[in-house]
Amino acid sequence: MVSARLDAFNQQVLGCQKDAFTLAYAMLGKEEMACAVVEKAIAQAYSFWRENGSSIVVEVLKAVLQSCRPMRRRGAWDAVEWIPGWDGLEFRDQETLLLVDVLGKSYSDTASILKCSKWDVARLIAGARCKLSKTGSLESKQPGNQKRRK
Repeated sequence: MVSARLDAFNQQVLGCQKDAFTLAYAMLGKEEMACAVVEKAIAQAYSFWRENGSSIVVEVLKAVLQSCRPMRRRGAWDAVEWIPGWDGLEFRDQETLLLVDVLGKSYSDTASILKCSKWDVARLIAGARCKLSKTGSLESKQPGNQKRRK
C-alpha cells in the first residue's frame, strides 16, 4: 500500500519537476541553487502530502517559492534582467507572473500556491503587467532610445 502511494507521489513529482526548476531558476538565477531548492521542496511536499493529501504540484511549487523568498531578500539573486522593469516589481508580482504567464498555471492553481484568492491573482497579474508596460514605454521615451527622424 505504501509503495503504491509512493509511486503515485513520484509520478506527480516527475510531472512538475520541470516547472519547479523553471520557477526556482527564474527566482534565483543560479542553477545550483535552483536544484537545491527543488530537492528541498520535493522532500517538504512529501511530508505535507502524507498529512493532508493535497496536490503534489501545488505543494512543490509552494515550497519552491517559500525557499526562494529568503534567498532573494539576502541578495542571492543576480540573474540578468531579461524583461525591462522586472527587477522593479515586488516579489509577489514576479511570482504571480511566473506562475501564470511562464508556467501556464490557472488562476485557481496560482491562488492555491500563493495562498490567496483568484481575485487577488487577477489583481496582481493586472497590476504587474501594467507596471511592466509603463516601464517599457518609459524606456522607449528616454533620449538615445528614440528613433531619429529624417
